[in-house]
Amino acid sequence: MHGKLAGAVRVPRESIGAIKVMLKKTFVGVAENDAETVLEKLHGIRFLADRNAAGGDRWVRFLHPRQWRLLDFDRIYSMDWRDTDRFEYYDKKRKKCAEVLVPHCVEPRYLTGAYVVDRPASARLRDFGFALPISIDPALFFH
Repeated sequence: MHGKLAGAVRVPRESIGAIKVMLKKTFVGVAENDAETVLEKLHGIRFLADRNAAGGDRWVRFLHPRQWRLLDFDRIYSMDWRDTDRFEYYDKKRKKCAEVLVPHCVEPRYLTGAYVVDRPASARLRDFGFALPISIDPALFFH
């Protein structure tokens, strides 16, 4: 990941230190002389992760949105990740958790609706004032 980040902002790999991905923030150690360059170039960029970004998976790839063709959509949208081959099982399961990483928040104007697991979840969402279409589809959720 260090090499990908360094390449994305065009600074030497040695300028990127520890990277800690957390639930709502990501901390990246950057050499002081390259900090302004990195901040300027990453401002507003959204990343794609081809599997769970915070899961400690050493195989995760962070992609620029223009690289969406590198995502394994067959596995991402698969309804079942089970497999008799242990490696395939874990690969499918991890790719099912691919995500879009958006810094800070997603503006409401980009939302077109929501999927929820059941009627109570739909009611809770409506209680929050959500006025867009809500689809109930338990198959989309882990339970």
